[in-house]
Amino acid sequence: MASTSNPWFREKNLHKAKIAIEVGRFGDSVQFMMEIVKSVVPWTELSLSERNFLYTVLMKFFEELRQALNDHNFRSLDSDGVQSEVAKFYSNDIKEQMIDACKEMKQFIYRWLVLSSRSAEATVFYLTLNVDVSCYLVELQDDEDVQTMGNAVIQAYKEAKGVAKTRLSWASPARLRLALHMAEFYTEILQTPEKGVKIAKKALARADAVTSTVSEEELLNEINELKSKLREYVLLWTNDEVSFRSV
Repeated sequence: MASTSNPWFREKNLHKAKIAIEVGRFGDSVQFMMEIVKSVVPWTELSLSERNFLYTVLMKFFEELRQALNDHNFRSLDSDGVQSEVAKFYSNDIKEQMIDACKEMKQFIYRWLVLSSRSAEATVFYLTLNVDVSCYLVELQDDEDVQTMGNAVIQAYKEAKGVAKTRLSWASPARLRLALHMAEFYTEILQTPEKGVKIAKKALARADAVTSTVSEEELLNEINELKSKLREYVLLWTNDEVSFRSV
């Protein structure tokens, strides 16, 4: 296994991961990022930019799998809106592949990233990422199992929230990202937009109060980007301008 004494290995795989994602080879990009993680843990951990890129890669990878499943389900319907048995079998095959990929990635994130994290910022980021992958699993459940899986995801979010609340200020990209993803989960998966909007508005109010204390440019840019996404989210689900100071 390569170590941090060989930065060339890390740089080479990051370059390969970026090339792979540019040409739509998201699975390859995931594999390259996994190699980077294995090369630096437990000696050090991913940088902020590497963590963000890992998130992008994983989300694109799972979005591609979900889109393939949705496209197949739509295209395989006959004129009466019914799937053939062969089409159903293939749908289940795609679904099982995605479930296996989710479970494998959750294990990887927890073993290699969460357990080896050296900072609260990184820990909350990885816990959030782990829960985000779980959200794809929720979407793949039968209707009667969604609530059960949804409760498990809520508990996982609460774990991340507990770390964030005790160890991070609101001038933290990881804490803001967690709030954003929790808001989206409550609104889009559990269909409780009032809860999602409340979470997003609270995060905005707290972040607005402390953003002026951040001086590092890269950190400030990410905080402002996440705040912008939170505002867009609130406006989308309330259809009105919102006074965040009142939260």
